[in-house]
Amino acid sequence: MRTFAYDAERFADLRKIVLRRSAPIALAATAVGLYLGLLGAPAQPGQINMVPIIVPLVMLLGLFSLWRGLVRGIDRQRVLYESYRLTIDDGGITRVQLDTPTIYIANEDVSQIAKGGNGSYAIKGRNEREVIAIDARINNRDELEQLLLRIRPFDELGGQSLTARFHNLPSIAVICLLAAVYFSDSKMIVTLCGVPLIGVLVWALLSVRKSRNIDDKTRRSMYFVLLPVFWILARLFDLWS
Repeated sequence: MRTFAYDAERFADLRKIVLRRSAPIALAATAVGLYLGLLGAPAQPGQINMVPIIVPLVMLLGLFSLWRGLVRGIDRQRVLYESYRLTIDDGGITRVQLDTPTIYIANEDVSQIAKGGNGSYAIKGRNEREVIAIDARINNRDELEQLLLRIRPFDELGGQSLTARFHNLPSIAVICLLAAVYFSDSKMIVTLCGVPLIGVLVWALLSVRKSRNIDDKTRRSMYFVLLPVFWILARLFDLWS
C-alpha cells in the first residue's frame, strides 16, 4: 500500500490560480450589486441626496468583505489541499479529503486513467460519480505514475477545453443575464434571459450536489442559488400576470 499527498510548498501556485480566476468575477459581482442597491434606486423629491456619502462607505465595506471572503476561501482551500490523501493498494484506489466524500474505485472497476498535459490525472470508475481527480502538484509523481500504469494504460487528454480556456465566461454570462432580468421591463427580454438563467442555476446546483470531489460546505452553500431562481420566477409571474 502506498499513500500520496500534495506538495504543501506548491500551494502558492494554486493560490495564484484561484485569485486570478475568482477576483475579477467577485469584483464584477460586487460592483453590480452596489449599483443595483444604490445607484439604481430612484431619487425621492425633497430628500437630501445621501448617495455621495453612502456609496464610498458601502464600496469600502464591499471591498473589505470581498477581501475577507477571498482570504477565508483561500485558507479553506489550503486546508482541503493539505488534507488530500491518495492511497493505492492491491485492491484499488482510495481518495480521502477533509469534509469531502471518500471515493474508492476497485482496480477492476477502473474504466479510464486520463493524463493531462499539465501533469494532472483523472481516474474514472464505472459511473460518472466515480471520478478521482489528481492535481499535478502531487508528491512522488514518477512513483504514482508507475503504480497507475500497472492498473491500466493512460488515455492522453487533448488540449484545454473551451470551458477551461474561458473559465470566467459562464460567470460573466450569468451576471449579464441577471442584469437584463433586473433592468428590463420587456416580457420577451426577461423571459429569454430568465428562463435559460434558471436552467443554468438549477444545473449548477445539481452538478455540485452530485459531485464527490467538492467539499460538503461548498455543496451546502449551493442552495443559495435558489434565491435568484425564486426571484426570477417572481419577476416572470409579475410581468405575465
